[in-house]
Amino acid sequence: MKSRSNALAIGCATALASILSPATALAHGSCYAFTQPEPRFASTFDGYAPFVLRYIPTNVGALTTDAEATNFGHLKQTAFSLVGKVTALIELCNTTGAQTCDATVNVQNQIRLMTTVDGSIIIGRPLYATSQTVDAPGAHMGINVHLLRRFPEFGIPFPVGDGVLECTTGQTSATPYEWRCNLRVDVGYPAGGGDFLTFALIHPFILKKVNPGQTPACSVFQDGRQSVPET
Repeated sequence: MKSRSNALAIGCATALASILSPATALAHGSCYAFTQPEPRFASTFDGYAPFVLRYIPTNVGALTTDAEATNFGHLKQTAFSLVGKVTALIELCNTTGAQTCDATVNVQNQIRLMTTVDGSIIIGRPLYATSQTVDAPGAHMGINVHLLRRFPEFGIPFPVGDGVLECTTGQTSATPYEWRCNLRVDVGYPAGGGDFLTFALIHPFILKKVNPGQTPACSVFQDGRQSVPET
């Protein structure tokens, strides 16, 4: 009986160690809707978010030591890496000025876009419940959006390049309910003579967590439609 108890304890400890392992990732990814997308397309896909971010965070490990948190009155910080995608799923309604689309999905009338992202998240927590710190607990996220494409479907014939999302939250989680973000996207605007002027489009967004099983844009996959800018 004692050996069975020991085996059970070892099995539980092994499972717990696996869960807490620095290499542990969140399966299936968390999905977030951009709550302030381009106004022209904000309500064209009936009842669903048209623009989303989906990512999987992986715990890399402690970024700071307990001694630092104690000596400086700072937060204990943990680093996460992340990979994922940004996608768009927009239904173009046939009726001019329609606020909603037909219940029947017509794939031919959809704009489906996807690009990959990677980045990192730093979470800061008090070392102890009674710790006095000079910093507010929360999380900070930085994401690189790997994009280099034209979007004629959006009426954007000029090239749109890489983007950066910089986000923060008061929740001490790598998958909080909400991120407050700034988005910067590089845009090449035609200047004549085949040349392009590059400028940055900067806009604040709020990312709100959504249920991927109830938000079609979260599972969009797009391939085979290359459209790169001219050199």
